[in-house]
Amino acid sequence: MLLFQGSDGRIIFAIPYETDFTLIGTTDQDQDDPTVKPECTPEERDYLIEFINEYLAVPIGVEDIVWSFSDSMMALVLRPQQREIMY
Repeated sequence: MLLFQGSDGRIIFAIPYETDFTLIGTTDQDQDDPTVKPECTPEERDYLIEFINEYLAVPIGVEDIVWSFSDSMMALVLRPQQREIMY
């Protein structure tokens, strides 16, 4: 597994999967409406492609994606008098 941190502070991961695939993703994306199912938007996809291509010898493109998904949301809690978010 490789972990990176983007200039915007988000953590991006690359995990080898089986023999021919790599899972590329991020864990941090704001979601304002908890009733809307998370999805990998075209903007998110393009962000990840652009980011990971900075580290690859052979760049990837949209045509290289064979599957995408977005998992559950994580609630963040901010207590009164607290300045930092707790995960």
